[in-house]
Amino acid sequence: YLWRVDGIRNTYWQEVSFGDGFDVVSHPSDSRYGYTMSQGGNVSRFDKLTGHNRTIRPTHPDKDVFLRFNWNAAIAQDPHDPNTVYYASQFLHKSTDSGETWEIISPDLTTNDSTKQRQQQTGGLTFDITGAENHTTIIAIAPSPVDKNVIWVGTDDGNLQVTTDGGKTWTNVAAKLSGLPKASWIPQVQASQYNAGEVWVVANNYRNNDFAAYAYHSSDYGKTFTRIADDSKVWGYTLSIKQDTEEPNLVFLGTEFGLYVSFDKAKTWNKWEHGYPKAVSTYDMTIQEREADLVIGTFGRAIYVLDDIRPLRAFAKTSGKAPAGKITAFPTPDAYQAEIQRAHGERFMASAKYAGENRPFGGRLSYFINDDKEKLDSVTVKIFNASGEQIRTLKALPTKGVNRMIWNLDRKSTAEMSGGFGGGGRRSGFFEPSGGDAIPGTYKVVFEYGSESSETSINVYADPRIDAKVADLQARDAFLKKVEGLSSEVTAATKQLDEAQKVIDKVNSMIKDVKTDEAKALAEAAKDIKKKLDTTREAFTGPRREGQGIVRNLYPTTMTRLFAPRSYANSSYGAPGATEERLFSQAKAAADEAIAQAKAAADEAIAKVTEFMNGDWKAFEEKVKATPIDLFEAVKN
Repeated sequence: YLWRVDGIRNTYWQEVSFGDGFDVVSHPSDSRYGYTMSQGGNVSRFDKLTGHNRTIRPTHPDKDVFLRFNWNAAIAQDPHDPNTVYYASQFLHKSTDSGETWEIISPDLTTNDSTKQRQQQTGGLTFDITGAENHTTIIAIAPSPVDKNVIWVGTDDGNLQVTTDGGKTWTNVAAKLSGLPKASWIPQVQASQYNAGEVWVVANNYRNNDFAAYAYHSSDYGKTFTRIADDSKVWGYTLSIKQDTEEPNLVFLGTEFGLYVSFDKAKTWNKWEHGYPKAVSTYDMTIQEREADLVIGTFGRAIYVLDDIRPLRAFAKTSGKAPAGKITAFPTPDAYQAEIQRAHGERFMASAKYAGENRPFGGRLSYFINDDKEKLDSVTVKIFNASGEQIRTLKALPTKGVNRMIWNLDRKSTAEMSGGFGGGGRRSGFFEPSGGDAIPGTYKVVFEYGSESSETSINVYADPRIDAKVADLQARDAFLKKVEGLSSEVTAATKQLDEAQKVIDKVNSMIKDVKTDEAKALAEAAKDIKKKLDTTREAFTGPRREGQGIVRNLYPTTMTRLFAPRSYANSSYGAPGATEERLFSQAKAAADEAIAQAKAAADEAIAKVTEFMNGDWKAFEEKVKATPIDLFEAVKN
């Protein structure tokens, strides 16, 4: 996601190297640097700031040893040392200085079958000899995050190797993968973050016209394996697997035809189709731990992000059982009151752009509805600050299951208003005007559905790129509330004018078809009063101007003066200063004058109408009532 308007444009992507690119690995201590690889074992260390690329492809001490790199060679960052990285040919190469030097820490871990190494002679299935034909190579590396001495390796000719002593000795456990044909590819191995001896393995054999699903799990360093996926459980041969980094029961599996989710540690699988294609080659996955997002790469050169998988973690804690209550609040991610920049390039791009979907801005509030009735109740969300004050109310019409709504990280307005945006969820007919930004802090969030409720909390932070002082933000909020108080006074005054106008409209409606001197006099009086009301209204909005195109009042009006101090204060992270206070004083002076004028005009209008209705009009009304009127003409024979 980006803190910019519009979506994620193509121009935001930066090329860090060139080739038939594969894995890119950021340096864990400084994302300015990282490793990027391309076909045939080429690998470099990049500098994202300058564009510099340092070639770091491993070499062998013996010039006569040919290093067989797969077209898509394996690379892995060491989880224990930021400067240690692994790379693979038929050997496992290790560097402790970010690729400057390498050591070989294994024998040939493949079958080293010479019958599969004739690519230089034939080019394999075709006459091409590009490097893609290299076989008997390592295609997966998985260092254990738990034990630095445990490393797993998968090959393109069916071997699954593990070391528990940092590479001194290796054990091939491929024979323990029940039902897997020999020489199958093992393209992905995931070492568990929970136990040193636990591993997840994906294998496939579709290159030999075997399109079955193969995935395995071991918790004893590969001494035994359980097959966790076959054609009875998932659709399509397997390509990728990922166990969640916080909830061990939550496991994701990618196949040629989509994404599967398990809430019971791979005992059962559920096809995931919410915002994700029903059939797409789900090639690789990872967890963005800070955001709790699942990031997916597909063979269609697309990237999908499942934003905030915390609700899925909650299901996995109970092995997939739905919460018992009718409403359940899920933990919420931290939220930032970020400044949102304009998009790169032109503001109006017409059809000259492509933009991927961006994540919604604001606080993401997730909850679960467990109710079988056909018409669901609305959900009310109440947000409380640390003092227990309710600062915001949101409403939404939910659906059964997991729901999500966005809080704009604001408080309700203290001003009396007649319209605006309520925010949050689908349109529910509920309106609560928005006030200023909420002060950074921790807020309690209470979800109410019918007679039941559930609560969670959300941390709200200021933009980390801006040095904002809480005391200044509190002073700004107090100032904005003072402006809102003045807005309430103006709103009350304009409502008086509206009420007077309603009286005039009612009078005109009553007399429109009455042709008497009294009705004519009343119409003239109503016309004069309306003119005074319109003139008074101009004290707030300025005179009406006729013109062609855009016509604005160039001089300040009460309403523009009222907007000015709020605009200035909202654009600053500092406490309101002399400029804001001066603008407020000017707005108050203009408002007081306009309010007094409005009250006088409204009172005069209602008084005149009342006087006329109780005087001349009442006498006319009594005269009409006393006059016999024949509503029927005589029927002639």
